[in-house]
Amino acid sequence: MKILVVGAGAVGQTLGYHLARGGAEVSFLIKPEHASAAEGGYTLYDLGAGGRAAPLSFTDLTILTSIDQLQGERFDMVLITVSSSALRSGSWLAELVAAAGEATICGLQPGLGDWDHVRGIAGADRVVWGLIELIAYQAPLEGEQVPEPGIAFWIPRLLLFPFSGPDARTQAIVSAFRAGGLRSKQVSDTTALTATGAPFLNLHMAALESVGWSLSALRADRELLALSARAVGQATAVAAHELEIEVPLWVRLLRPWQVRLLLWAAPGLVPLELEAYLAFHFTKVGAQTQASLERWIDSARSAGLDHDALVQLRDRWAASQDRAAQGSAGDRLRGAL
Repeated sequence: MKILVVGAGAVGQTLGYHLARGGAEVSFLIKPEHASAAEGGYTLYDLGAGGRAAPLSFTDLTILTSIDQLQGERFDMVLITVSSSALRSGSWLAELVAAAGEATICGLQPGLGDWDHVRGIAGADRVVWGLIELIAYQAPLEGEQVPEPGIAFWIPRLLLFPFSGPDARTQAIVSAFRAGGLRSKQVSDTTALTATGAPFLNLHMAALESVGWSLSALRADRELLALSARAVGQATAVAAHELEIEVPLWVRLLRPWQVRLLLWAAPGLVPLELEAYLAFHFTKVGAQTQASLERWIDSARSAGLDHDALVQLRDRWAASQDRAAQGSAGDRLRGAL
């Protein structure tokens, strides 16, 4: 299988590495300014096997820096690993779809409506949608030691990458992932899983950022956890309304004490410094967090659904962004003096 991975960030490199290991011919489409960093390939660290002391070399790849370079190429799959906000920026996606011939277009973005956005451009008969079931980041994080900079990843053994879409195209993607050692399966509707699962993660990350990325501080802030739980319920109700499905039982049963327990246990369940990772990753995708919040609020308002908790959490998160910006400006000023 010949696969084009769009974006060579942490997720893109990790998935590309595994797909190549499974026998796929992998190319990356990246911005020209990132080409020099890709010369000679990529370095990765599997935190579940070998860890930080055993770098993996990923050199069996081709780097493209322009959609024009796709002319004359034939790909079986285009795997899009950019953020939701980047997905909707400019006309590049339409140009890519046009240049990719009959290739399957596979998206992984968690934003509400991302699936419909891509299907509107590529057509429903070409689009497969999946969920990212891994943690990947640019190593080293603060306080982390690795032999050389690279991408560290951790793939929980109990999770599977779910995909849904046209049967033959979906099965081909599932087979490619499995060949590369990524446990995968075909499901009836990945979009419902995404739309009803993303609010829990994204809204609690907004709450966590508003208390300075401290798990203990969020665990102690019962008022904020109660607000977050209400916001999750409201955002999920929006998704259920748009997809014409029921709000999942687990969302209806969600309580702040359950989140407090998770915040207490989570650091011991992952082989990395969790607070440092969350701060690094979700700060980087802050535009995606903001877009998701605004999308849920606007959709709830249009549908006449409750959204007061979403607005309050959005405002509290935005205030933390302002404080962080002021702090950065102050640091730069002090450095200049």
